[in-house]
Amino acid sequence: SPRWGGGGGGHNAPRHQSACVDVASREVRPASFESKGPATCCRQCRQMSGGAPAAVYTPDTKGFVVAPWDYRLGGGTVRYFSQVLGLSDEDMLHNTSTSPLVEGPNFVRDMRACIGMLMSRPTGEDMFPGGQPLVFEWQDQAGGGGCAV
Repeated sequence: SPRWGGGGGGHNAPRHQSACVDVASREVRPASFESKGPATCCRQCRQMSGGAPAAVYTPDTKGFVVAPWDYRLGGGTVRYFSQVLGLSDEDMLHNTSTSPLVEGPNFVRDMRACIGMLMSRPTGEDMFPGGQPLVFEWQDQAGGGGCAV
């Protein structure tokens, strides 16, 4: 089993954190991603505010859509988020992760960004003015790859 973490011996960690599925061969392989796609923080906010998971890729149009969801941060949540933002990185890691000993190096940075985004946009209307989704187009890049822009 792979080992991650500092302090000498490290800690047990998942063998793989991401997978790639070849739909033609039905083969599943380990994967790693340089980018998590557009509007990553906004998409993570959906989970942090109680929104249901949602598909973001539309194969028929090769589009990438972040649809609005309805939420409103209550006073208790705002107070909790304010307290969390005041924590040291180590304390935030241990108070917001279900597996703090094996989180990646950007976990706390990403968590602070998402909490900050929710605090500055405490309702679905603030996140998506006029209820409009965020829409990105897939553009092929030189070298055979592509990206959503």
